[in-house]
Amino acid sequence: MAEKLIRRMGHLTGSDELTALILSYDWSSTPVGDRSEWPKSLTAILDTMLASRFPMCIGWGNDVTLFYNEAYMPFLGKKHPAALGKPMAAVWSDVWADIEPFIAQAMSGQTVAFDDLPLTMERYGYAEKTWWTFCYSPLCDDDGNISGFLNVASETTSKQHLRSLNATLEQRVAERSEALLLYQDVFQSDPNPACAFDSDYAIVAFNQAFNDEFFRVYGHRAQLGEVFPNLFLPEQGEIIRSYLDRALAGEAFRIIERFGHPDFASPMWEIFYNPLRAADGRMLGSSVPSSTGLISPSR
Repeated sequence: MAEKLIRRMGHLTGSDELTALILSYDWSSTPVGDRSEWPKSLTAILDTMLASRFPMCIGWGNDVTLFYNEAYMPFLGKKHPAALGKPMAAVWSDVWADIEPFIAQAMSGQTVAFDDLPLTMERYGYAEKTWWTFCYSPLCDDDGNISGFLNVASETTSKQHLRSLNATLEQRVAERSEALLLYQDVFQSDPNPACAFDSDYAIVAFNQAFNDEFFRVYGHRAQLGEVFPNLFLPEQGEIIRSYLDRALAGEAFRIIERFGHPDFASPMWEIFYNPLRAADGRMLGSSVPSSTGLISPSR
């Protein structure tokens, strides 16, 4: 039906639904007047706008009557279809104070363009912060007088949200990196031996004090990835493994035990095992993530 109507009228091509709405609209009740009296310039720009896949709208006449294409419809939210043929000041009353100066500039013959302009609008019954990139270009009637403007726009709200998210993530990474560096500094500066293990009892971290002390009592320089209980004499290794199992199961405890190699030294140790948890409280190590325990000698 709309296609036959369009062919009969000889102009205004584009979205069938929106074009049919424009063709059936009672324009005589608006300041632009009956469609048969429209200037050819308005008809031509409407035809171009309706055929475009880019979001566009037109403000025409002293009351800046609104026309728009199908790609522009999502910008209106619940304002469509009532917005068609209405003064822009009424349609965009929520942001009129912000955009009216730009429209006035365009209607005076100046082209106005902005990138990522923030606007707080109400398209769905509630206020929302949005961002827009757009260009307002003056439009002339058949006599060469400026009678309206064309707005080619794109909403950049999602891009701004992504930028904000990225900035937040970068900040969190920076904060965690700073915290990690601080932890490493504290870990390495601790005069007591300290070592960390994963769920397979492998060494994942140790400080210099640990490395020096382990070399003193076992004659071995520990390496990352080594299975810690395997570095001890067999009977001592089994005891260490049982302690690590308790820590990996979530128990925090303290023991006093003698460890070392008889060929080097066998001092008495006060050892603290402290399982570490993820920020959400999950135990790290016994499942997929890692878990750790700390060892320090008595002084």
